[in-house]
Amino acid sequence: MFAVRLLADTCLCRLLLRAAESSPHQAKACPQPRLVSVWLFVFVLFLLSLGPAHGQSSTWSATGSARPVVFVCEHGSAKSAVAAAFFNQLAQARGLPVQAVFRGLTPDTALSAATRRGLQQDGLVVAGLRPQALTEQDVAGALEVVTLGCPLPPGMAAGKLQRWDGLASVNEEYVVARDQIKQRVAQLVEQLRHAPRD
Repeated sequence: MFAVRLLADTCLCRLLLRAAESSPHQAKACPQPRLVSVWLFVFVLFLLSLGPAHGQSSTWSATGSARPVVFVCEHGSAKSAVAAAFFNQLAQARGLPVQAVFRGLTPDTALSAATRRGLQQDGLVVAGLRPQALTEQDVAGALEVVTLGCPLPPGMAAGKLQRWDGLASVNEEYVVARDQIKQRVAQLVEQLRHAPRD
């Protein structure tokens, strides 16, 4: 967003500069067109000196991350789906350009009824969300892999792995499980916001 804003401001300044130098009306009104040019140049330098737009993390504002966070649970239909949904919501709110996906070791064909109902009640979009099997490509391309109550399959090694064990069951205690997951998601988002860029 900063780069787009800077480009737009620079183009505007160029147009103003051309107008100041070429317009006969402005030339009469302004006896020193070169002074106008100098001030426009100083204004552009000022824009360049500005940091990232307010509200963006200084760590991630210059370059985003195309690599996702991958949440993994046994069936990909409950804990990992809840974690991904709340991660994406919070990351967007905090200006973190990272998306999360959810995967299952032995995926169900659809989100569990408790997961779908709970996320809908929390105001999150569930349309189109469907469990998918975890692949080696998911793990290899992940910014971070987070397992929720299950180990990674043998032979799959994640560069950055977190294990979130001891969580309540989403299907049996949605509110309790959701709050536990949201707390850890918030910690992960802050961790990534302040992590050095690659």
